[in-house]
Amino acid sequence: MINIYSNSNQTALHFLYQNIVNLDNIVIITGNFNIRDSDWDPLAYYHSIYTDDLITIADSLGLELSYLSNPGPTRFADNPRNSNSILDLVFLPSDNSGFGKHILYPKI
Repeated sequence: MINIYSNSNQTALHFLYQNIVNLDNIVIITGNFNIRDSDWDPLAYYHSIYTDDLITIADSLGLELSYLSNPGPTRFADNPRNSNSILDLVFLPSDNSGFGKHILYPKI
């Protein structure tokens, strides 16, 4: 299991990409990837330059992006003028019984 927090410089993502050959037996990658992308966030109107590296890492481990069964933002903006976003993602094997079944609890 890999739990990620990648800062705005994508330090964790770069580390994973550079060490991909040393990773094996990973069944889940999850966490805050700090990547806004139209592939998973309908409010992001662009494709991030980091998305391709993230997908390459997941593909090399046999993992796929598992979308929430109740889609919604995972990062809530402090400033009401800014939009909420989806930064937290889950990558699992597509044959995992939990694939596409995880839910996001509403912000309280």
